[in-house]
Amino acid sequence: MSKAYTVAAAIFSLIVIILILVVGQVSYGNVVGPLFNNSKKPKIIVCPENTELYNIGNFTFLKLNITDIDGPDAYPASVTMIVIKNSTFTLILNTEALSKSVVNITKAPWDLKKAVGYNDYSGIYLCLGTDAVFTLKLPAHLYPGSYEVILYVPALPHADYSTTLTLSDH
Repeated sequence: MSKAYTVAAAIFSLIVIILILVVGQVSYGNVVGPLFNNSKKPKIIVCPENTELYNIGNFTFLKLNITDIDGPDAYPASVTMIVIKNSTFTLILNTEALSKSVVNITKAPWDLKKAVGYNDYSGIYLCLGTDAVFTLKLPAHLYPGSYEVILYVPALPHADYSTTLTLSDH
């Protein structure tokens, strides 16, 4: 009887080990090939509500409603560069320019305890699950027309978000 238990325990152990290796390979590539963990890459989206480009007097403002919907909660996701361009004009805001341009941040009421902000190193940053509206006073006056707005997140190899906003003459 004890020999049957030993054989059953060995078979069960072998099944568990194979299951662990298969799940690890599918989830993280930890048996063959490079390791990966897609859940650790931040994903920032810009919600169309409260996102606009507008002029007040001789100043142009960009209002972005940003949400971090994926990635780790241990450190915030950051937008380190914003490019605003059309066929004749390109404006690039790096981290320092972003931190100097932010004039207002409106956080969602349920996110008051989570980190949302800006600085010279990270640009605009927010933690997983947070939602905030950033208002930026741009260092250049833009004229009416359509502009492509591109947000860059350093953890991703490409632009994380791109949209076209229209600046109308009020």
